[in-house]
Amino acid sequence: MTKKMTGEPISKKIDEDWAKVEEALQQFEKRIGLGGLESSAVTNLLTLTPATLNKMSAEDCAEGALLLSQEATYIQSQLNILQSKMDWCKRRIDRIIAPIIRSQLQRYMDASYKRALAIKEDDVADKLQAVYDETASYHSRLAYLPTSLRNQSDKLSKYQEVKRGQNYG
Repeated sequence: MTKKMTGEPISKKIDEDWAKVEEALQQFEKRIGLGGLESSAVTNLLTLTPATLNKMSAEDCAEGALLLSQEATYIQSQLNILQSKMDWCKRRIDRIIAPIIRSQLQRYMDASYKRALAIKEDDVADKLQAVYDETASYHSRLAYLPTSLRNQSDKLSKYQEVKRGQNYG
């Protein structure tokens, strides 16, 4: 039986746990080439000032658009890997807990509660759920990036067209 914690001790524990999760997320981003404060071509393109953008040639804009598009594709592939891992964990958990849920005799209990209780009753399912939760954190941390990078890429492509038009006008 789990000991119930209330008040300050649990609040401190939650803060400590979140700090660990945040550190793990930052390490993950660095491992796949994101989130560092060090200057990179992608970071430079994402932080362009209007003055810098005005100085760029049409070719610079095209190269920047391509680089951002490639980065979006790379991050999307990382998201796909994470989603595959989450799906795999969920399928394994479902197979493990199906007999446990079937044997639960509660009159009425929400399906999500039944699932959570069944996962807690099996060590392997509990470990798989921890893997799923960690992977889901990584996934949600990256989910907006491919679309954002593609939007920036599209803007640079349009700016390239404007600059090309200025050269011929």
